[in-house]
Amino acid sequence: LFGRNREYFLTELGMQFYKHLTTMLKKKHKVSTQGAMRLMRDLSEYQKCMRKFDVALVEEQFDTLREISNLFFVAPKNFENVLRQLDTKKISKEEILVWVSMRTDFTKEGLAKLPFFQ
Repeated sequence: LFGRNREYFLTELGMQFYKHLTTMLKKKHKVSTQGAMRLMRDLSEYQKCMRKFDVALVEEQFDTLREISNLFFVAPKNFENVLRQLDTKKISKEEILVWVSMRTDFTKEGLAKLPFFQ
């Protein structure tokens, strides 16, 4: 594949992979700190692979996913500061809440009640 055909094909492939990956991850999974480390490692490898496509849209999606995965590591007391640094133009607060709710300490720490989500 060459030129625009290559770009179109790799964009579609990368975006479908992103959609499949995020759908799979959101299916009632809870993420502990140990699980977050594994997730970060896996996402780092996916991100490296997607960068080889050299398609800006796909790279941006996986960069955003990597940013979101950092939320699984943040201590509850620092959570609000980290949330404010996220670009809500790339991902909505509602979508961020979906990801944050996957934390094993989500209910215990009252993360849904943070002012960021109000």
